[in-house]
Amino acid sequence: MRWTPLLLLASACASTHAQPPPAPLSVSAEKAAGPADLPDAGVEDAGTPDAGSVDGGATRADLVSPITASGSETPAGLEWGEKGEEPAAKIFKNVKVLGELKGNRFMAGMQSMRANLGEKCPMCHLVKQKDFAADTKKEKRRAREMIRMNEEINRRTFGGEVKVTCWMCHRGEEEPTKRPWRRRCRTSSSRSSRRTI
Repeated sequence: MRWTPLLLLASACASTHAQPPPAPLSVSAEKAAGPADLPDAGVEDAGTPDAGSVDGGATRADLVSPITASGSETPAGLEWGEKGEEPAAKIFKNVKVLGELKGNRFMAGMQSMRANLGEKCPMCHLVKQKDFAADTKKEKRRAREMIRMNEEINRRTFGGEVKVTCWMCHRGEEEPTKRPWRRRCRTSSSRSSRRTI
């Protein structure tokens, strides 16, 4: 009985303040239908920004650009000369997503994780055991998914230009902050005021 007035008020708000339909995606049906077209071993010079071409000419930034956007484009404290110009897959073991990047770009991305997630190497890697190649930690597997997600969004929605980055959601935290969305019901006298969500 005591909930009846609240339920009536909630139903009145819902019926008078309908949500507009969501905006249509700015992605063609062909692009939205399939999985991300990540670079294969055959992509030329995938270690440089704007390398490769997908979807009939749309350029693509390298896969590490969303990571380095809030970090550093060059690795700090690494002086390995010509070795840094080799593909990361030749230098390191078990590099599944970023293997075609040059070693220097790869390490710039790894070092930028702290700026993006506020965490260092031990979050994803078995540092104490000196086993960086192991896929034991779920965070490492999840990071690969996030890299693929960033690439897919940037390629499909922004033609390969880096607009979505790790920082965009994480803001230096391991877990993106959850935003409590709240709505307030307005009376007819306040309909002209701005809606708060």
